[in-house]
Amino acid sequence: MKIIGFGGLSESGKSYSGKYLERKYGIPRIKLVNILEKLRYNFFKNKINLDEFHDFLYSTENKFTTFLLDQMILEIEYHYGDHPVIVVESLRNPILGKHFKTSLGDNFENVYFEVAFLTRVRREAEKLGESVDEIIEKTYLKDQEKILHGALEFKELSDIIYDNNGTIKMLEIFLDDLVKNYI
Repeated sequence: MKIIGFGGLSESGKSYSGKYLERKYGIPRIKLVNILEKLRYNFFKNKINLDEFHDFLYSTENKFTTFLLDQMILEIEYHYGDHPVIVVESLRNPILGKHFKTSLGDNFENVYFEVAFLTRVRREAEKLGESVDEIIEKTYLKDQEKILHGALEFKELSDIIYDNNGTIKMLEIFLDDLVKNYI
């Protein structure tokens, strides 16, 4: 099974890409937050919330982090192992990216979507039917949160950095080419 991880800042095309591949090819798309929530509950019940668990998990590499990331991989393999390729969205943490790459080797590929800030803002404004001015601060704040959690470091680990400043059609051609060997 090949796992393709999509990373990037807010509104860079991660979710669109996952939905496109799911719709066109039936490739499962996974939001890691759902697996994190299951692991949090299994190991801590409700003693810590998801944000606290996320902060603990990614604050430093330790044996417990390694154990939980291995559990995450096992969950993915258990639920999706019969698929030749799956997509994991919203990768932003370098610890997770390094661990997946080390554990899965060539069966894991990082794709980082690079898009200019104002392009991302404009796209989000169009999608929500709001003005660019209304979206600028929201996007900036979301970006800061992702950067705080290592999104730019994750970019440096990526196998592919895709310039997604172009058209939807250009993105779809890139995605078709990305998965053609697995479908």
